[in-house]
Amino acid sequence: MMENNAKPKRRVLSYVLPVAIVLAAGAVAVALSRSTAVRVRYHAWRLDNEIGTAQRRSVDALVALGEPAVPALEHALAGARPATRNAALDALTSIDAPAAKAALARTLDSPHDDLRLAAIYSLLGSDDPGLLPAFRARLHDPSGEVARLALYAFLAYPSDVAVAELIEALKRPDTGLWREAASRLADYPMGQVMPLLVEELRGNPALAPGTRLLINIVADDDPGPEVEDLLAWWQVHRERIEQYEAERRQPNEEP
Repeated sequence: MMENNAKPKRRVLSYVLPVAIVLAAGAVAVALSRSTAVRVRYHAWRLDNEIGTAQRRSVDALVALGEPAVPALEHALAGARPATRNAALDALTSIDAPAAKAALARTLDSPHDDLRLAAIYSLLGSDDPGLLPAFRARLHDPSGEVARLALYAFLAYPSDVAVAELIEALKRPDTGLWREAASRLADYPMGQVMPLLVEELRGNPALAPGTRLLINIVADDDPGPEVEDLLAWWQVHRERIEQYEAERRQPNEEP
């Protein structure tokens, strides 16, 4: 009789035990989640109320927490205290996560020149296509240094993307960066750059000064200021330049 009663109990335990394990695991996960959120809030508070070494410890703790700390750090960037903003930016630049890069891109709209400058420095070298709109917008930045770095940011992208972005900057003399754009374009093969420029030139005479400067930098020649002069120059020199660049791209032959 006792043996018969034990069997139903064992069957009940075989169902209850897995359920209990799942519930316990869920409770642990919730506790850990809450613990992370609590730690983020605690260190974000300290970030805004400490200085020196104490604040540095909170920066390090938030970096260690990683992506969950990003929203609190981005909120701290809008704080009134410069030390808080700088510490939050320091932490964000040290977190290797897409959310952190997106927050830094949004920081490029900050009203504070120092934050925009630090943010764009931290993003230099990235070839994330999602950052291109933010870099384009900064070409009009009231800080000349931020605008110049936005132009340099394009150089990290594949050459077809970089050339296209530099040509866009070249056709916008209102940014004040067209000369810098011409100088950067000079680092790319003329056989890649000039066909695109010529195509744009036909419908956009505003490109003429930049194209003329580019030719002057690369070929030490002055074709003249008019669109027709520039088109004629390319027509005459195109074959020679493309052949020269093709020969340079060939691997060196063994002696």
